[in-house]
Amino acid sequence: EEEEKEKEEGKEEEEEEEKYESIYEEKVYLDLNTEEAAHVVMFYAPWCPHCQHYKAEYIKIANTVKRRTESYPVHFHTVSCTLYNVICDTYQVDGYPTILGFPIYTSPTFLGVELNSRNVPRMSPDSIAHYLNAELA
Repeated sequence: EEEEKEKEEGKEEEEEEEKYESIYEEKVYLDLNTEEAAHVVMFYAPWCPHCQHYKAEYIKIANTVKRRTESYPVHFHTVSCTLYNVICDTYQVDGYPTILGFPIYTSPTFLGVELNSRNVPRMSPDSIAHYLNAELA
Protein backbone atom coordinates (compact mmCIF):
# COMPACT_ATOMS: atom_id res chain seq x y z
CA GLU A 1 0.00 0.00 0.00
CA GLU A 2 2.74 2.45 0.95
CA GLU A 3 4.65 1.57 -2.21
CA GLU A 4 1.58 2.35 -4.33
CA LYS A 5 1.19 5.71 -2.57
CA GLU A 6 4.82 6.58 -3.35
CA LYS A 7 4.32 5.62 -7.02
CA GLU A 8 1.21 7.80 -7.22
CA GLU A 9 2.99 10.74 -5.60
CA GLY A 10 5.90 10.30 -8.01
CA LYS A 11 3.49 10.24 -10.94
CA GLU A 12 1.79 13.43 -9.73
CA GLU A 13 5.16 15.16 -9.41
CA GLU A 14 6.08 14.14 -12.97
CA GLU A 15 2.76 15.45 -14.29
CA GLU A 16 3.33 18.78 -12.48
CA GLU A 17 6.83 19.03 -13.99
CA GLU A 18 5.43 18.33 -17.47
CA LYS A 19 2.81 21.06 -17.03
CA TYR A 20 5.50 23.47 -15.85
CA GLU A 21 7.75 22.65 -18.82
CA SER A 22 4.94 22.94 -21.37
CA ILE A 23 4.08 26.44 -20.12
CA TYR A 24 7.61 27.62 -20.82
CA GLU A 25 7.92 25.80 -24.14
CA GLU A 26 4.78 27.46 -25.47
CA LYS A 27 5.24 29.24 -28.79
CA VAL A 28 3.07 32.24 -29.57
CA TYR A 29 3.40 33.64 -33.08
CA LEU A 30 2.26 37.03 -34.29
CA ASP A 31 -0.81 37.00 -36.52
CA LEU A 32 0.84 38.58 -39.56
CA ASN A 33 -0.97 38.23 -42.87
CA THR A 34 1.93 37.89 -45.28
CA GLU A 35 -0.39 36.96 -48.13
CA GLU A 36 -1.12 40.64 -48.78
CA ALA A 37 1.73 42.57 -47.16
CA ALA A 38 5.22 42.42 -45.73
CA HIS A 39 5.74 43.32 -42.07
CA VAL A 40 8.40 44.91 -39.90
CA VAL A 41 8.22 44.39 -36.13
CA MET A 42 10.23 46.20 -33.49
CA PHE A 43 10.51 44.20 -30.27
CA TYR A 44 11.35 46.55 -27.41
CA ALA A 45 11.37 47.02 -23.66
CA PRO A 46 9.81 50.24 -22.30
CA TRP A 47 12.69 50.73 -19.84
CA CYS A 48 15.37 50.40 -22.57
CA PRO A 49 17.13 53.73 -23.35
CA HIS A 50 18.17 52.49 -26.83
CA CYS A 51 14.52 51.73 -27.62
CA GLN A 52 13.36 55.12 -26.39
CA HIS A 53 16.03 56.83 -28.47
CA TYR A 54 15.28 54.73 -31.57
CA LYS A 55 11.48 55.21 -31.50
CA ALA A 56 11.49 58.49 -33.51
CA GLU A 57 13.80 57.03 -36.16
CA TYR A 58 11.65 53.88 -36.45
CA ILE A 59 8.54 56.02 -37.03
CA LYS A 60 10.38 58.13 -39.62
CA ILE A 61 11.61 55.03 -41.49
CA ALA A 62 8.11 53.49 -41.35
CA ASN A 63 6.52 56.62 -42.83
CA THR A 64 9.14 56.79 -45.60
CA VAL A 65 8.73 53.12 -46.54
CA LYS A 66 4.92 53.39 -46.53
CA ARG A 67 5.07 56.49 -48.72
CA ARG A 68 7.61 55.07 -51.20
CA THR A 69 6.35 51.47 -51.52
CA GLU A 70 5.41 50.57 -55.09
CA SER A 71 5.02 46.80 -54.90
CA TYR A 72 2.91 45.66 -51.96
CA PRO A 73 2.20 47.29 -48.58
CA VAL A 74 4.70 47.07 -45.74
CA HIS A 75 3.12 47.28 -42.28
CA PHE A 76 5.09 48.35 -39.20
CA HIS A 77 4.39 47.07 -35.68
CA THR A 78 5.85 47.22 -32.17
CA VAL A 79 5.76 44.55 -29.47
CA SER A 80 6.58 45.23 -25.83
CA CYS A 81 8.64 42.35 -24.49
CA THR A 82 7.66 43.40 -20.99
CA LEU A 83 3.99 42.75 -21.75
CA TYR A 84 4.37 39.96 -24.33
CA ASN A 85 7.45 38.07 -23.20
CA VAL A 86 6.18 34.74 -24.56
CA ILE A 87 6.00 36.25 -28.06
CA CYS A 88 9.51 37.67 -27.67
CA ASP A 89 10.77 34.26 -26.51
CA THR A 90 9.15 32.65 -29.55
CA TYR A 91 11.07 35.00 -31.85
CA GLN A 92 14.28 34.51 -29.83
CA VAL A 93 14.62 38.18 -28.96
CA ASP A 94 17.66 38.60 -26.74
CA GLY A 95 18.38 42.32 -27.00
CA TYR A 96 16.49 45.55 -27.45
CA PRO A 97 15.42 46.86 -29.80
CA THR A 98 15.29 43.87 -32.13
CA ILE A 99 13.73 44.60 -35.51
CA LEU A 100 12.56 41.67 -37.61
CA GLY A 101 11.25 41.70 -41.16
CA PHE A 102 8.67 39.30 -42.54
CA PRO A 103 8.64 39.24 -46.36
CA ILE A 104 5.44 38.65 -48.28
CA TYR A 105 4.32 34.99 -48.53
CA THR A 106 6.35 33.74 -45.56
CA SER A 107 5.09 31.05 -43.21
CA PRO A 108 3.24 32.12 -40.04
CA THR A 109 5.97 30.32 -38.04
CA PHE A 110 8.86 32.06 -39.85
CA LEU A 111 11.06 33.77 -37.23
CA GLY A 112 11.85 36.80 -39.39
CA VAL A 113 14.92 38.43 -40.88
CA GLU A 114 16.86 40.55 -38.41
CA LEU A 115 17.01 44.04 -39.88
CA ASN A 116 19.17 45.68 -37.23
CA SER A 117 21.81 43.07 -36.43
CA ARG A 118 25.45 43.99 -35.97
CA ASN A 119 26.18 42.49 -39.41
CA VAL A 120 23.69 44.77 -41.19
CA PRO A 121 24.65 48.35 -41.96
CA ARG A 122 22.45 51.04 -40.42
CA MET A 123 18.80 50.25 -41.07
CA SER A 124 17.21 52.46 -43.74
CA PRO A 125 14.14 52.40 -45.99
CA ASP A 126 16.33 50.95 -48.77
CA SER A 127 17.79 48.19 -46.59
CA ILE A 128 14.28 47.22 -45.42
CA ALA A 129 13.08 47.10 -49.04
CA HIS A 130 16.08 44.93 -49.92
CA TYR A 131 15.43 42.36 -47.16
CA LEU A 132 11.67 42.30 -47.80
CA ASN A 133 12.02 42.18 -51.60
CA ALA A 134 9.85 45.31 -51.85
CA GLU A 135 10.16 48.04 -54.48
CA LEU A 136 10.46 51.65 -53.40
CA ALA A 137 9.98 54.75 -55.56
